[in-house]
Amino acid sequence: MAISKKQKIRNLKNWPIWPRVAGLIILLAIIIFTNTAITSLFLRATFTNKVQICVSNTNRVIDVVNELYKKNDAELRRRCNDIEKVLPEVESICFVSDKDEVIGKINPDQPNFQYEFNLPYSVINKRVVLSREVMQFVDQWNHDWEVNHGTKNHSDEFIDESEDLIREFLRKEIRSNIFKKGNVSPDVLERHVISLKFWLIDKTNVPDVNVCVKNRITIKVGDVIFFAASFFVNILVSVLLGFYFIFMFVNIFKQRKHISRILYTDVTTSGNNAIYFEKEAEKKLKKVKRGKANYFLANIHIDKLSTHTACFGQEFVDSTIEKIYKTIEKEIGKGEILARYDSSDFVVFMNFTDRENATARVSKIVSDIQALNPANKIKCSVGLCQVDPDADNVNEIYNNAILARTLSVTETNKLVWFEQEMCQVHLWEHQVENDMDRAIEQEEFLVYLQPKYGVKNEKLSAAEALVRWQHPTEGFVPPNKFIPILEKNGMIIKLDDYMISHVAKLQAKWMNEGKQLIPVSVNVSRAHFTIDNLAQHIADLVDEHKVPHEFIEIELTESAFFDDKEVLLNTVDELHKLGFKVSMDDFGAGYSSLNTLKELPLDVIKIDAEFFRGKDNLERGQLIVGQTIQMAKNLKMEIVAEGIETREQVDFLKTQGCDLIQGYYFSKPIPVDEFEKSL
Repeated sequence: MAISKKQKIRNLKNWPIWPRVAGLIILLAIIIFTNTAITSLFLRATFTNKVQICVSNTNRVIDVVNELYKKNDAELRRRCNDIEKVLPEVESICFVSDKDEVIGKINPDQPNFQYEFNLPYSVINKRVVLSREVMQFVDQWNHDWEVNHGTKNHSDEFIDESEDLIREFLRKEIRSNIFKKGNVSPDVLERHVISLKFWLIDKTNVPDVNVCVKNRITIKVGDVIFFAASFFVNILVSVLLGFYFIFMFVNIFKQRKHISRILYTDVTTSGNNAIYFEKEAEKKLKKVKRGKANYFLANIHIDKLSTHTACFGQEFVDSTIEKIYKTIEKEIGKGEILARYDSSDFVVFMNFTDRENATARVSKIVSDIQALNPANKIKCSVGLCQVDPDADNVNEIYNNAILARTLSVTETNKLVWFEQEMCQVHLWEHQVENDMDRAIEQEEFLVYLQPKYGVKNEKLSAAEALVRWQHPTEGFVPPNKFIPILEKNGMIIKLDDYMISHVAKLQAKWMNEGKQLIPVSVNVSRAHFTIDNLAQHIADLVDEHKVPHEFIEIELTESAFFDDKEVLLNTVDELHKLGFKVSMDDFGAGYSSLNTLKELPLDVIKIDAEFFRGKDNLERGQLIVGQTIQMAKNLKMEIVAEGIETREQVDFLKTQGCDLIQGYYFSKPIPVDEFEKSL
């Protein structure tokens, strides 16, 4: 399935940002994980290494005790003192029984077994007792516990929380020794940041004798600085990456804004274009659906813009288009939309109160546009459509406005409101265009003949071929429902050929049946004169059925005289040379009838029926008819009066010397089989 226009625009305008957001989230996760890992590994590696040293020191003391206890007490004390002096981590040594009773000391210090706990990060299974130096911190911790929880802490709770407590102690020591004291002396790297003292208790090979070694774990400033440097580098890289992502996001949003400006701007007017209009109008349509607003849409079409381009040049037209846009823009209020929709079309989406007010506003816009160039007024045609809450989208409303504009064919009515019935007209036009070829192929068009009677003897003397459509689904369709459509879209040429061919075929049938042939006139539209060598083309259609040309009369309308006079005159001459008669229909309906008679060598003229209608001007009409008949007679033309409906009209025409009468008084158009009965 093809991607919709809206989706294509969305893809063009909205650069994908979610991959970048996902990248930022992953980056933050990596930063947090890395920092946590660095901290954890530093503490674990540093502290575990220190504890392993303490375990090793304790084992040395145990070895001495196993060797000398109760064998040489003086040597035992001397060697234990040496261990305290040589090993900086060892502060005190004493001996306790299995019941934790002190049975010997190297110095006065001894453990307090109330504060026994599990050492964090240790890889040993030895008893550990906090030193007196840490007890103050523990007491404070217990005091805070009692304040926060309302109960005293128990030893088992203390043991469960021991790792958290030690971590808190380490953090406190770091803050107090580095960040608050600000050690800056030359030996700062060798200074202690943390000094955690505890008793490490382990069994000996001597029965009921356990060694207690007071160990001091020290973390120096250099260790912390190395850790801090690694931590800082990681944070710095993270911050730089963060700034990069922020810059990238800002740049994306700027690019989006720039693309939107290009996407929604009309190059000629520097205003809004069709894409912008559709986007904003869809928002307004949602308000209408919710009953929060009323709008109408106007399609303002600049007539004959291509002619202006040919006459004045593209630069002049572009300047005019820009002025028109600015002129319309002055009338656009808050919350309303204006855009140039196409090369010669503008569209406005305006607040609607009632049709009278809306018409007045648009009429003012049209007047202002026409005032831009008084010497060569810009002509506009406008279609308006009230926004229907049930409309599916804005394009539907816009197309309705265009439909209203294009269905208006009169010069005086150039501002037209859309009505629902117009859709039926449009659909019918579309159906006629689609069904035309099939109708010709299957001969759905029927030939009807309207008799022409001689005035003197009132006998059938000629006929006019008229077309009717027997549609397979619509039934009998009168010509006024499809002829104007075919004339507008140019398909009337096919129908003309169809009628000429079928009339010739009918004449051939009468010849074969031995019936007397009478002239039958066939209408040829003005569009047919765009065909090269039209006269020969008509002759070929007739010759296919071997019918004498004098029995086929080619009937023109006076409007054909105003297209290309030279082509028309040449065609009429060629038709005469080929033996065809040429008549003019609706004589007198135009404004140059006398000039037509002077320049066009016609064989027959048909006087328009309007001269015989109406009571007020009947006498004037009869005077004109009489003079026209006399003038045509002098030019050796045959006269046919059409639309005759009363006996009085027949009698009048008889006194004036008219040749043939066509009208409902004698006969309406009838099918061929019925007409043949009159032959």
